[in-house]
Amino acid sequence: MENNKKLSQEEFNKELERLQKQYQDKQDKFEDLQNRFTKRTAATEAEIAYFEQLHKSKGFDADTLCRSILQEGKAKRKASHRYSYQDGRKVSWACTKAIYPDYKVDSDFLKGLYPALINYFLEFDGRLNPKKSLLFTGGVGLGKTSLFRIFQRFAYKLDLDTRFKIKPMMAAVYEVSENSNVSAMKSLFKGNICFDDLGQEAATVKLFGNEIRVFEEIMTHRYNNFITFGHKTHLSTNLTFPQIQSKYGDRVSSRILEMMNIVPFRGVDRRANR
Repeated sequence: MENNKKLSQEEFNKELERLQKQYQDKQDKFEDLQNRFTKRTAATEAEIAYFEQLHKSKGFDADTLCRSILQEGKAKRKASHRYSYQDGRKVSWACTKAIYPDYKVDSDFLKGLYPALINYFLEFDGRLNPKKSLLFTGGVGLGKTSLFRIFQRFAYKLDLDTRFKIKPMMAAVYEVSENSNVSAMKSLFKGNICFDDLGQEAATVKLFGNEIRVFEEIMTHRYNNFITFGHKTHLSTNLTFPQIQSKYGDRVSSRILEMMNIVPFRGVDRRANR
């Protein structure tokens, strides 16, 4: 296609769709290539058997188990190696059952991701870079928010440096709009935070006649705190990465690529299959 040829709207849409498909294909190939050189890309046979055994059990007491492992970790191990992966597996599943009694790690995708998240929040090297944040992308009902809630509880129960707050993105934008000043965003600039359901909020709000792009403003400050202090900005969204780029611009999407492990969710709507 000639660079100087003026495109019709239909031609533009087709070319945009082609480029987005090409981009997504490259993202998938990159992820597959990256996974080949990481320590854990899927659950082992022993872990699969463990998950299947846990599915049948209803007798988890998350608080008791977490306290027991926490005390054992403090008593027997150095602070930098307080918990083993085996500790993390037990506590994560206890936390899972406490929030979602009928939760199942019932797909190849989850059987690979769930162990990787245990390693990540314990700050072990593996499939996910522990120095970066997490971006969960994918359609409705795939379990993105559920996993963030599970591992939020997990990190708090074990008093990990990776513990984080969850803030719905719509609520963040609403608070800024209601308070009619940028200072309402200051509490969102620091610490580890997960912004849930990115893309559902209004792109801009008006403050004193000026339009403010709230998420872009938040990301500007949080990027600086990521570089300086290592603060993590987790995101869950129904948008694809090309859609994020289209909605929030190249500046934000470039920072996301630098700051985050991008995890595209796959599968079927878990809510519809309950």
